[in-house]
Amino acid sequence: MLKKIAINFFLVLGLLTAQFGLVSGLPGILPGINLIIASLIFTLALADFPAAAYLALGAGLIEDIYSFLPFGLHLGSLFLTLIAVNFLYKSFFTNRSLYSFAALTALANLAYLFTQKIIELIINYFSGAGIKADFSVNFWLEAASIVILNIILTAVIFYIVNYLSHRFKPVFLVRRK
Repeated sequence: MLKKIAINFFLVLGLLTAQFGLVSGLPGILPGINLIIASLIFTLALADFPAAAYLALGAGLIEDIYSFLPFGLHLGSLFLTLIAVNFLYKSFFTNRSLYSFAALTALANLAYLFTQKIIELIINYFSGAGIKADFSVNFWLEAASIVILNIILTAVIFYIVNYLSHRFKPVFLVRRK
């Protein structure tokens, strides 16, 4: 049990190191790639909800420690996103196809961005800073670029996992006569 906890801890630490050390230093719009959301979706699909919840807990805590935003913002956003993605995965997107993963990725990234914004507004309101909502055109363009980048990342991971394990269904690539 202790070995499993240590392995998961180092996997989360490696994931966050890649997110903060590698992805955040990329040029242009590439820092919008969110390895944490992509790994949450694949953990939920390949393992189960508790494994994804442990990933969200570890990633959220470490992300909150290194963030200048109010503590708990990332953890709360990840958990709310995980609950929404789990509901959508179990209820609507059940077939493990690339379409399902693309839709889950888009919805998960939008849910993560909106829950972060809402939690930040609530924290600012109760701390006396007032409500400063920024839903300008730049917010929507950044959200769209984040969603597109993460769908591309999810497609790449999907095909790598599909090549290695054949557990997914690349539906639109299989042509039957």
